[in-house]
Amino acid sequence: MTEGLTQKLHNYISQRFSLSKVLNLLLDKSHSHLIEITGKAGSGKSYLIKPLMETLQNTYEKVYFYSPHPLYLNQFSLLLPIISDVEPDALEEFYQEYNQQYRTGRKYDFFYYLTEQLNRHNLLTPRAIIIDDGDILDKYSRDYLQYLVQYAEDSGIQIVFLSQQRLFPFAHWEIVPPLTVEDVQNIIQLAFPEAVENVGKESEILQKIVEGNMLILEKIFNDMQLGENGTEFDLTPFLDKNYDPLQIYFETLENLPENQKELLLSMFILDQKFNEDNIKNISGKKNIKKDLEKLYNAGLIEHPDLDWVVQKKVSMMIWLEQHPEALSSPLIQKLLDNLAEDKSEEQIKVKILMQMNKYEASAFEAVIKELENLSDNDSLLQLYQYQLQHTKKPDIQMLIHKNIGLAYANSNKKDEAIEYLRQSLHICTENFLPAEEIVYLLASNLFAVNSTAFALEIINKYSPETIDPYWKLKILLLKADILGETEDYDSALEELEKISHQSTSINDKDKRLLLQGEARKIKGKILYYINEWEQSEENFKEAEKFFSLANDHSGLAAVYNNLAVLYMFQGDWDRSEQYFLKSLALEKEHFNLNGISICYNNLGGLMDDKGDGQKSLMYLEEALKLQKMLNEPYNITNIYNNIGITWMDHNEYDKAEEALKNSLQTAIDFGFYRNIIASLNNLGALYFKKGDWAQSIALYEQAIKKSEENNFTEGLLRSFNNLGEVYEKQDELTLAYDLYFKGLELLPSVNDDFIKADLYGNLGSVLTKLHKFKEAYTYLVESLDFFKSINARDKIIEGYQKQAYYFILTRNYDSAEYYLTEAMNMASEGNRLFELGKIHYLRALLERKNLESAKEHLHQAIELFVETSNNYELSLANYELAEVLFDLKEWEAALEILKTNKKIIQKYGSIKLLEKNDILMQKISREYSSQLRDVKFEENLLNQFYEITQRLNTISDLDVLIEQTLSGLIDISEADGGILCLHRSETVPDSWEYKIFQNFSSENKYYDIFMNLCNMAYDTNSIKDFKQPHFAPSYNHIIVLPLFIRKNVLGTVLLFAQSGSHYFSERIINLLSALTNQAIITIENIRSAGLEKTHNSIREQLNMGNVYSDIIGQSPEMLKIFDIIEKVKDTPTTVLLEGPSGTGKELLARALHYRSNRKNKAFVAQYCGALPETLLESELFGHVKGSFTGAAYDKKGLFEIADGGTFFLDEIADITPSTQAKLLRFLQEGEIKRVGSTKTEKVDVRVVCATNVPLEERVKSGAFRLDLYYRLNVIRIEVPPLKNRTGDIPLLAIHFLDKYNTRMGKNVQGFTDEAMKMLEQYDWPGNVRQLENEIERAVTLAEDASFIRGTDFSDEVRRYIENQKTISILSGRKTLKDAMEELERKMIQDAMEAFDWNQTQAAKELGISRQGLIQKLKRYNLYKEGE
Repeated sequence: MTEGLTQKLHNYISQRFSLSKVLNLLLDKSHSHLIEITGKAGSGKSYLIKPLMETLQNTYEKVYFYSPHPLYLNQFSLLLPIISDVEPDALEEFYQEYNQQYRTGRKYDFFYYLTEQLNRHNLLTPRAIIIDDGDILDKYSRDYLQYLVQYAEDSGIQIVFLSQQRLFPFAHWEIVPPLTVEDVQNIIQLAFPEAVENVGKESEILQKIVEGNMLILEKIFNDMQLGENGTEFDLTPFLDKNYDPLQIYFETLENLPENQKELLLSMFILDQKFNEDNIKNISGKKNIKKDLEKLYNAGLIEHPDLDWVVQKKVSMMIWLEQHPEALSSPLIQKLLDNLAEDKSEEQIKVKILMQMNKYEASAFEAVIKELENLSDNDSLLQLYQYQLQHTKKPDIQMLIHKNIGLAYANSNKKDEAIEYLRQSLHICTENFLPAEEIVYLLASNLFAVNSTAFALEIINKYSPETIDPYWKLKILLLKADILGETEDYDSALEELEKISHQSTSINDKDKRLLLQGEARKIKGKILYYINEWEQSEENFKEAEKFFSLANDHSGLAAVYNNLAVLYMFQGDWDRSEQYFLKSLALEKEHFNLNGISICYNNLGGLMDDKGDGQKSLMYLEEALKLQKMLNEPYNITNIYNNIGITWMDHNEYDKAEEALKNSLQTAIDFGFYRNIIASLNNLGALYFKKGDWAQSIALYEQAIKKSEENNFTEGLLRSFNNLGEVYEKQDELTLAYDLYFKGLELLPSVNDDFIKADLYGNLGSVLTKLHKFKEAYTYLVESLDFFKSINARDKIIEGYQKQAYYFILTRNYDSAEYYLTEAMNMASEGNRLFELGKIHYLRALLERKNLESAKEHLHQAIELFVETSNNYELSLANYELAEVLFDLKEWEAALEILKTNKKIIQKYGSIKLLEKNDILMQKISREYSSQLRDVKFEENLLNQFYEITQRLNTISDLDVLIEQTLSGLIDISEADGGILCLHRSETVPDSWEYKIFQNFSSENKYYDIFMNLCNMAYDTNSIKDFKQPHFAPSYNHIIVLPLFIRKNVLGTVLLFAQSGSHYFSERIINLLSALTNQAIITIENIRSAGLEKTHNSIREQLNMGNVYSDIIGQSPEMLKIFDIIEKVKDTPTTVLLEGPSGTGKELLARALHYRSNRKNKAFVAQYCGALPETLLESELFGHVKGSFTGAAYDKKGLFEIADGGTFFLDEIADITPSTQAKLLRFLQEGEIKRVGSTKTEKVDVRVVCATNVPLEERVKSGAFRLDLYYRLNVIRIEVPPLKNRTGDIPLLAIHFLDKYNTRMGKNVQGFTDEAMKMLEQYDWPGNVRQLENEIERAVTLAEDASFIRGTDFSDEVRRYIENQKTISILSGRKTLKDAMEELERKMIQDAMEAFDWNQTQAAKELGISRQGLIQKLKRYNLYKEGE
């Protein structure tokens, strides 16, 4: 193309890209910026360079253009004088100082050191640098550019980076858009002014041809202009051609005259060293100006204003790889000789040698030395690998392998490092070379990736006759460290004791001190692990002395860090901070970024534990800044998460949300699924605290889905735990428990004691609220004990609060007082306002009978909850305060609080709490109204009846409904109190699922009498009416009403009047009977709906995409079996199924067949124990006519029938030795021979065998051939008994229920909770088959449209737990009398411990008199411990 047209295209492309946004950033001299402009090859990026340069030169004194050289391995030293004011001599001094004093082998430590020096010497000043062809720039230099802009953010250094793909994760990013049809139309009119205006169709065609590539467009325009009609636009000749940008470049290059091609290649090699005089001297040519202009017009070099830089360098490199002979021309050889005189250009020479597959040791060693000084491990790896190809000497090969291992280790690629160090060790052992250093390095890297067993094995096996004493002790120290981390503390301390004695033999003082310091440090760690904190501190202090004497900063920094952690766990926060800061100062002084990062993170965590959010965030922000400089997106994600959590802990929700969303977005950008899940969980927690529960639930569900997609068990467990907390707060206790239990099932596969303790604490909390106190207590204690062991203060306070609530509900008020006092002390110490609020709330519950005290505590709790913006806890405190005010008859104030509370609850949407709030409002309003107006008794009674029934019909929570039913009956009858019992246990006498009291308690002396009355009404299904009862003279009138639906009695209500003039009239009793009928229907509807919901949830699990529709199971054991089947289904491999009878082995065999590529062929099954030997062989292999008596015709055997398919041999252990031999022959040869025949036939059969006894035992007893056992035992699947997968029992039960409902034409609705519990607790010796029979029996016996109860099961199942307890007690007893006495003694001891040795309560629980209990205590010599 002409120069004029080239300029027009440049102008157009630069104008269509909006430079204003980029320039606004670049012209801000107060901040540094890294701006990345990306676009495909040929998109016109380079057209932006000139306008950028012109604009920036008006603002900056220093504006540079840099085009990377593809023949350089590392261009850092070339870039540094451009991006700073450093002089070459000063730079060399910096390099020397770093490598002599601070070298770690990690590039970012070098970046830190060098940038600190540049900054200290004021060499980082405002400037602008434009880098073209950025894809060519080596990764090391790119990483430094990112680091520099992050570090020197206020220096005004502006970097514009042009590349084909995005290379900087944290740069400002702009994209050069591809050419549109409109762009192509405008360019056509620029290139061909005479073309008709309407070229829309041609523009569309041309846009598709060029696909946005300017190189192709220029090629087509150039060919048009060189054609016969050069001024006309005519696409016709170009429609049938294919255009490849690379091919166009190659053609352009090939079409150059030889002198221009050599000139271009010379420019490419010399790069920045190129100038006209230089090339004239080398080539001998006097005038090259015209050649340069032709190369520019051909688009092969940049504008002369930019020093004639070569364009499309990547394409040039590809061309050179395909034409290495081009480097052999005389001119190129002269160029190389010229470069050899300049040491700074040795990289180019090495790269060309590699291109030509040549090796000069001196040149390579020089470049390797340069790259080692820079810690450029990526480039070093290229050279080391190339050296390996050209080196044969074992000692050199060993050294290179070691160097490669170290380079990988310094790049944090431990697995690759291990592989090369292993090869290095192999060379040492084969060639008898010293290997102690290699052993140490290999074991260290194995230890770093947690391959501790392999590391120890290598250390133990390496014991040559001669070994350097220093390296021997270093290896032993490493061994002790590994043993300590694997919790083999005794062995570790033993090794350290040996080292302590042997280290005195090391003559070199510094080495001896280092060994002694390291030994003390490791010993200190081990003693810390076993909680010997004083001795641990003592050893750390000794280590400090040794490292100080040796002047070893890394050892000192590590010891200071260890001491800080030790003091942190002792709660000595000030000393902990002091030592973290000492460690930090050392790491900074020696430019160790990894150590600095650890210190900042530790300090952030320490300050958060201390309650100093401001300091915590300061340290975390420093850590974040550091990780951005390191360009470590994984660590950045984690730190953003920590910052978000810290802001959340201090109720700065908007800032927390910003940080957590940054964490989530970074994790999404880089595909860190674990971090995505963590961020979703933390955002869920944030929205939960803000009161947006719907959004919280949505985020937790996303976390669950993401965890399941990535098979991330720990993330799934945390998400279940978090979602359970939301549902627990919503009072959806069953849902919460189900989620916690799902987490509990995952615990064995997650090695995290913290999450285990957290989950246990939540389980204990929800079980407490479900009144399952015995189960709750174990979880609460274990959780709190763990958090105490690690001094997690926030969790300890939470544990104290949960324990206090537990003891309040179980009426152990002394224990509740103790835990609240402990929580108060700890929360006050850390000024934890939210926790203080919760403690005041719990204390109000504890002191509920002292109304004024409870009121005062609630006022304090409310004030703290308002201050900390915790709406949920605020609403609970408001509700409790309203109840207290109601008891104080302060009705107006109570109603005002409840009205306000309703708005608060509606914000976060707890339906159940809203219901309770409304019910209390109605109750108070009614009481308030009764004080203000006198209403006729009859009208009031009817209104009450209507209100109660309406209210009961609106309640969806079963517990609230039962409580309100009793309250309503008491209110309408004006009773003094009552008892409501519901769902009497079918296995435990006098035990009820629900037992509610009002103005009565189990401590009342008439408790046993009243419970007997309830049982009488229940057993007879009739009303019991007692006026002035002689058995309870304190009461005036007692009535007991059965609660029943049709003939099914579900419970009873007992009401009593104590005042002498009050009786229940006949009209009231009839009204109560009607109301109880209404209530029990509502109660059962809600209960049935709950059971149906649970059953439907199980059915959803059954229908959730299970490809094995006939095999029910979602337990880990069954899922593992399904996974094995999927892997082996299409192979011909023999499969052995081992498991007890009734576990479904044949179903699994069928599943294997019908999921395989044999599914269209026969599946044949044979039970081997059913036939005698001769008939079994005939059945398996067939027979010929006359082969035995009765063989009247030829018969195919089952193997022939199964040809192409699967043959299932059940109970394979029962076959005779003769049949075993024939089966073995078939498995070896694939041939069968009919009985009586001499001819063999080939068959293709996949054999699946099953046995209910382990074949290995049969082999040991001599009943089964060992060689056949090995043939069968290729893939063994152990089918678990049902008792080992109890989680599948509900699924199986619902499956069989539906099956037999359909078969019998019934509609049995499901199982009661007690019935399902019986199924889960039973041992199932007959496995799934027995369970199916039990369900069939129950469906047969149960009434239609009812739920299966425990009484519908066989006695064996129904009384299993009871029988087991009895058997346990009876085992080992000689007489029935002894057994009964032992049983009685145990029951008495359990009852006394349960009621804290309160004799009255224990006697009531046991159903005997207090005097009778005292006699038995004496008889069995039972006393409270310590008395």
